[in-house]
Amino acid sequence: MKIIGPIWRKYATATTIYFPLERISSDDIEDGPATLAAGDARFSEDGAAFAATNGTIAHVDEGLYSLALLSTEVTGAVAHIRLVDQTSPKTFIDTLIIIETYGNASAQHAVDLDDAVRAGLTALPSSGTLVAAGPTNAQMEARTLAAAGYFDPTADAVANVTLTATTTTLTNKTGFSLAATGLDAIASTATGMVEIAKAVWDRVLNGANHNVPSSAGRRLRNLQDFGLYEGGAVWLDTVGGVSGTTDFENGTVNNPCLTIEEAKTIADSVGLVIIHFLPGSSDALSAALDGYELKGFGYTLAFAGFSIDATLVEGATISGTFVGTPIFKECVVGNVTGPGATLIDCRFGGTITNNGAGAWYLHNGRGEVAGPSASLTFDFGAGVANTALSMRNWSGGVEVQNMGQTGTDTMTVEGNGKFTEGTGCGAMSPNIRGNFHMVGITNLTPVVTANVPSAATEARLAELDAANIPADLDNVLTDTADMQPKIGTLTDLGGGATLADNLSDMAGATFATATDSQEAIRNHATTIKTVVDAIDALTKASGDGDLAAVLVDTGTTIPALIGALNDPTAAVIAAAILAAGDIDGYSLEEAQKLVLAMATGKLSGAATVTNIIRAADDSKARITATVDSDGNRTALTLDATG
Repeated sequence: MKIIGPIWRKYATATTIYFPLERISSDDIEDGPATLAAGDARFSEDGAAFAATNGTIAHVDEGLYSLALLSTEVTGAVAHIRLVDQTSPKTFIDTLIIIETYGNASAQHAVDLDDAVRAGLTALPSSGTLVAAGPTNAQMEARTLAAAGYFDPTADAVANVTLTATTTTLTNKTGFSLAATGLDAIASTATGMVEIAKAVWDRVLNGANHNVPSSAGRRLRNLQDFGLYEGGAVWLDTVGGVSGTTDFENGTVNNPCLTIEEAKTIADSVGLVIIHFLPGSSDALSAALDGYELKGFGYTLAFAGFSIDATLVEGATISGTFVGTPIFKECVVGNVTGPGATLIDCRFGGTITNNGAGAWYLHNGRGEVAGPSASLTFDFGAGVANTALSMRNWSGGVEVQNMGQTGTDTMTVEGNGKFTEGTGCGAMSPNIRGNFHMVGITNLTPVVTANVPSAATEARLAELDAANIPADLDNVLTDTADMQPKIGTLTDLGGGATLADNLSDMAGATFATATDSQEAIRNHATTIKTVVDAIDALTKASGDGDLAAVLVDTGTTIPALIGALNDPTAAVIAAAILAAGDIDGYSLEEAQKLVLAMATGKLSGAATVTNIIRAADDSKARITATVDSDGNRTALTLDATG
């Protein structure tokens, strides 16, 4: 039998052993190679019974063979591997391989050959009798062993050794302590003071090491925490911001974040809930943003389908689909979709589409679109039931769609403007309170509980004595009816075709109220009579004849002329009356034409911003009025001619 070994292998560590096989017929190495059958290699550990090996023997090259051992096969002190050719005749000599382990207390050798420093030893064995035991630490410090001849550097001199002044730089204080006087000495030097100051100012401020109440460090940390995040907000600028999420470095008022995701990360880290957008910023949500306050003005925000429940959005132009019930304040509202929201002091120029059975509250809302078109279209949702819409102090046009399409929807609108029934509405009864022009009402049955005039309308009505307008109109109509037959009797007074022609003829081209009115003519007559009386007195006094002689000489009968002046014709009177007067710059005739047109003329454009009222005889447009969406007149063009 051929014996190989011992071969050393590390304890409990998988390994491979290499060995030769010798031919049975000679001392040559079996490089045939030999064929080993199952059972040719058997294994025993620490003298236990032999058993088959886990691995198989392989021919490496030129008669060198290998066998892989598992870590569990080297957990003893000594292992034996027996190689026996079970064929007949045998091709190689029976071989026994001896393996000894190392590197463990249970190994054959405790020394760890893989440890190049200490060979796996944790302590040296006692020197026993080889070397006399040395002094203990206590003996060394007390110097109690006189015979040892220990060296004391404070008292003993070393022959042939000269000490020189040296400086040692320490990077830590391990093993050292410094008395207060020593600290004073260090602090008193310029270098020491500078280093201490640098250490103080370079100290990192955080709650862990600067949290002593009323301390300078804590107050500086509070200034850091809340001073740079002005207003308790993380600042965001999607145009000129800087990307990053370092606390107290990014998102500050002078170093705003670049994206809303970064702003949220910083806000969550430092415990803030306000994100302040700088003007011109524009961003879209990429995750839920519940319970935050998004503030600023002149920025744009798209919801992109994410939740903003209990979030306040202020000063933004908003659009897109959201989840939850947010609050929008002083926003410009475009096309948005959601299950409900509160909107305060907002402007509207798009469509709100409801997709949940919630409630919508619009307070102090106003239309963004100029002209008669609806500024806000509110879609109750064709498949959504029981939605409530409340619009308080509204100004502008509003169109509702799909109200009552499913379930029972409710609506109350108060204010001024135009109310339009859009597509898909059912038999619902919205409450309308205020001045609203109703358009397209087909299926809805609005309940108009109040029709409160606007402030401008109230002021105008006050100017016109609004309380008496109905009675005044009735009186005008009555007087007009009474005047018609009388006017008919006056149409031929001056030989003209119409009363107007006759009056114009009587007035003449140069009629002037100051000189040609009935009152002016009467005054002339009085003056003439006074002059005549004076002449008559003079003539009688002079004896040159009486007044009759004067009248004969002149060929004029003054009393007749005076009588004519005191008894003018109806035509003269009518012309004088109609042409006289000053009613806000209009004569009585012109004022009557305007009043008659207002009372009886045709009206067109009532649903637009331009209302036109024709003359009673439909000859021209007498009154052209420009009105706003509330029906208030903003400009008038009057034509009292012809």
